[in-house]
Amino acid sequence: MHPLHKETFTGICAKKVPGFFLLSMLIFHVSQALFCLVIHFQNLFTLNLIAFCIDFGLLLLSQKHPIPAVLLGELELCIFSVTATILSDWEAGFYLLPLGMLGAGYFLSNSVKNGSGTVMQAINLLTLIVLPLVRRQFPIPFEEFFLSNPPSSHLFFWNLSVCAVLALLSTHLFRSSLWSYNCKLEERNQNLEYMAVHDPLTGLHNRWTVTEALSRCKEQSDQSGIPFSAALADVDDFKEFNDRFGHCFGDQVLATLAESVRHSIGREDFAFRWGGEELLFLFPSTSKTNAKRALLRIQQDIRCISALNPPGCQVTLTFGLCEYLPGQTTDQLLTLIDRKLYQGKAQGKNCIVD
Repeated sequence: MHPLHKETFTGICAKKVPGFFLLSMLIFHVSQALFCLVIHFQNLFTLNLIAFCIDFGLLLLSQKHPIPAVLLGELELCIFSVTATILSDWEAGFYLLPLGMLGAGYFLSNSVKNGSGTVMQAINLLTLIVLPLVRRQFPIPFEEFFLSNPPSSHLFFWNLSVCAVLALLSTHLFRSSLWSYNCKLEERNQNLEYMAVHDPLTGLHNRWTVTEALSRCKEQSDQSGIPFSAALADVDDFKEFNDRFGHCFGDQVLATLAESVRHSIGREDFAFRWGGEELLFLFPSTSKTNAKRALLRIQQDIRCISALNPPGCQVTLTFGLCEYLPGQTTDQLLTLIDRKLYQGKAQGKNCIVD
C-alpha cells in the first residue's frame, strides 16, 4: 500500500511564483505611473501604462503557460529599463532593475525549468551591457572612453560589473545551499513518512494503515462485484521461542518471516504486522480459494528457511481466512477472521481455517 501523495508547501509555492512575479511587476508599473503623474513626466507615464498592459496579458498567460509568461515578463522588464533610460537619464537608476533581477532570476528558475533560468540571467546581463551604450556612457573606441571621462566614471562601471558578478555568485551559492538543505529535509520527511506506516522490526505495513487498505478493498469490491479475502496469521508457540532462545531470536524470527512473506504474496496483495506475532493479509479481487493457495505457499516457504527452524524446532503459522461478503463491514470481517484463527489454534495449530 502506498501512502497518499500530498502536495508539499514548496510545490505549491513553485506553482504560484510566476503569477506572483508578474503581479509584482504590475504593482511596480502602476505605482511608477502614478508617481510620473505627480512629477509631470508624461513619456514615462505612457511607457508604464504600456508595460502594465503587457504584464496583465502575461499574468493571464501564466495560468496555462507559466514558463513563456515569466520569460516574456523578464524580457519586458529589460526592454522597459532600456527605454526608460533613453527617455530619462542614467541618473534615474533604471539600470538597477536588471541588476536586482540577477538574484530574483535564480529564485524564479525553481519554477521555470528546462534552462529558462539561464536564459533569464543572460537577458539581464545583456541589458546591463546595453544600458551604458544607449546613454553614450561607454563610447567606442575604448581609448576615447578612458581619456574623455573622469576616473569616477571608470570606477562606476567597474563597480557596477563587480556588483553584477557578486549578485550572481551570492545567489548561486545561496540557491545551492538551499537546494542541499531541501534535499536533506525531503529525505528526512520521506523517512518519517516511511516510519509512520511501517513496522520498524519487520518492515511490513503497521496496524494504522490497515483501515485505509481495508476501506479501499471494500469499495473496490462493492463497485466491481469481485470479492476480496483477508487472513489473520499467528506464529505458533511464539512465547516458547522467546523463552527458550531469547527475545533477540524471536525478533529475528519475525524479521525473517516478514521477508519470506513479502516474496510469497502477489504484487497486489498486502501484508501487515497486526500486533506481536500476528500478521494480517489482504488479497484484493481474490476469492477465498485463491487466497488459500497463497497461504499454503507461505507455509511451504517458511519450512524451507533454515534460519527459522533451529535444531529441534519448527516455526509454523495458523491462519484464519474469510472472504468479504457484500454489505459486510470491515470490523465484522476482522472479527470473523480472528474467530477463525482461534478455531485453528484449538484444532492443533499449523493450519488454515476458512
